[in-house]
Amino acid sequence: MDPIRSFCGKLRSLASTLDCETARLQRALDGEESAFIKIQLKPSYSNSN
Repeated sequence: MDPIRSFCGKLRSLASTLDCETARLQRALDGEESAFIKIQLKPSYSNSN
């Protein structure tokens, strides 16, 4: 796989993760997720290639 395609795939995945986490944080701030504090955020990316 060429480097540009690989980079774009990782960037797309990161954007999707950020979108989901932003929505979850917004729900938590709005009081919809009372157990939010008990949940640890785990990154869905790794630094290994």
